[in-house]
Amino acid sequence: AVLHGFKDGVIVHNDIQLCQFLFNDKGEVKFGDFNRAEIMLYDEENKEYCRYHNGGGGGNYRAYEEYWDLPLNEKIDVLSMGNNIYALLTGLWIYPEY
Repeated sequence: AVLHGFKDGVIVHNDIQLCQFLFNDKGEVKFGDFNRAEIMLYDEENKEYCRYHNGGGGGNYRAYEEYWDLPLNEKIDVLSMGNNIYALLTGLWIYPEY
């Protein structure tokens, strides 16, 4: 939520997976590896953030929009997070073929 509320533009992590969560010496959870992160640009004329493409991709934790190379926004992080929580709770992946 902090990334999605960044004052200079919505930041999309774009690669949420279980191995990205790190614990510091205080036991706090931190989020790592921002090499695929995107800052969404704002379209002043249409008063909305511009969607983008990340070239598609595989992986069990990705949002379905990424598999189909659809225009993306910050919601892919929410869906990817849900896929990871599902995997933690069930021991299964949403997309077992990937």
